[in-house]
Amino acid sequence: MSQITPAYIGEDGRAEFTSGYKSLTGAFRKISSYYVTASRTFRKEKGSTHLIRLQFYNEKEGSYISSPRAYANYAYLVPLSEQVSAYTGLAIGVAGAYYSAPTTTQSSFTLPDGSLGVGLKSNWFDVGGSMMQAFNSKYAPVASIVEYKRFYHVYALLKKEWASEWGVKGQILWRHLPSLEDEYYGTASLFYTKNLEFGATMKYNGALSVFTLLGLNANEDRLQLMLNYNSPFFGLVPAYQSNLEIGLMYVVD
Repeated sequence: MSQITPAYIGEDGRAEFTSGYKSLTGAFRKISSYYVTASRTFRKEKGSTHLIRLQFYNEKEGSYISSPRAYANYAYLVPLSEQVSAYTGLAIGVAGAYYSAPTTTQSSFTLPDGSLGVGLKSNWFDVGGSMMQAFNSKYAPVASIVEYKRFYHVYALLKKEWASEWGVKGQILWRHLPSLEDEYYGTASLFYTKNLEFGATMKYNGALSVFTLLGLNANEDRLQLMLNYNSPFFGLVPAYQSNLEIGLMYVVD
């Protein structure tokens, strides 16, 4: 969720560490990405919450092209009533591309980058939006212009939990992109406590993803494993959209 909005704050825990790896399959298996994040959360007695997060992402296209990003992130949540809270967040960092092929004529570069997010949440809903690549940063080498154009996310999540500790979630996400068609995602999942969840995500005119989350309690802390397979079914370019993703999260209570 922190990749959708810098305002994201987890429901519990004093600290959170995450990492993940995604790789395309088939002819595009040399395209992969990974991320590492670490956050510290300060929860106050009156209900307000402060969060500090460090994030690092990198996408690799074969052996010679990589696109790293690194951010420092602050988020703040404040109660508006007994049931509803408002939250906001800001991330500032850098994004770039590095070319290491011996014969390349393309110059590597690093540009400033940032994002901003706001939202409202309660025990059963979470709605918000974010502005990504806020600076519209540009790099103009001799051959072409590289631009990280600003784009937007709008999302809404609904959750219903029963006394048996089973529950269901539903989420929609709209990505408003500057030069491409907008993207729409819908997710539905079934969960049990915080240690078991499985569901599916459907992209409009795109692919179908299925995922599962498995958790293990370590005293008061929690370790979670996430597995996701992005299926070629319904995809316009099936060979390119098929990918596998694995993620780990450790929450310190």
